[in-house]
Amino acid sequence: MHLTVDTDYTLRVMMYLALKHPFGDVVTIDEIAGPCGISRNHLEKIIHERSQAGSIETSRDRTSDARPARAPGKSQGPPTSPVMAW
Repeated sequence: MHLTVDTDYTLRVMMYLALKHPFGDVVTIDEIAGPCGISRNHLEKIIHERSQAGSIETSRDRTSDARPARAPGKSQGPPTSPVMAW
């Protein structure tokens, strides 16, 4: 099975945010871009799509903070649907 690039990046972002969530960390786009190996522009697109789908909460200030909308394991349904494609 092959994932699309968008799906791969979305999964990376969601896993990174899930790892940071237990500590109450709010993560900036720049903090995610380095470890996940994603360009800032592509990451902004992914974060925006996930925010619209309700799986990520964001702030609209200069820092572009992101965090999971729900605690990992507490979601109602797949955390990456319906925007992701296989």
